[in-house]
Amino acid sequence: GTYCRSDWFATSQTCSMYRQACYVPQEEGEGASSYAMVITCKVKGSYGVMIAGKCDTDITTMGPKSMAIVVGKSMLTSPASWAMSIGVGLMYMLTHSRYVHENR
Repeated sequence: GTYCRSDWFATSQTCSMYRQACYVPQEEGEGASSYAMVITCKVKGSYGVMIAGKCDTDITTMGPKSMAIVVGKSMLTSPASWAMSIGVGLMYMLTHSRYVHENR
């Protein structure tokens, strides 16, 4: 079968491959971290994700376009995002504006 999960060890630059995915590294030390590869599938015209050898169409993945739409909407409706954007704009204006520099 296809290996779809691994523990990566940053220190030794190696990985251990497993047949089943899990949420935390199975081994410790050497900067261990876990990764699982999403395997997409299609059943009767519906896309899904392979889970335990079966295509689960209740779970879907996002491509770059749909990800950009979701992130874009959350940024546009976030007060924190607007505050940061205005703050950056004001800082830029204060540090680069000819008017501000001439009228100090």
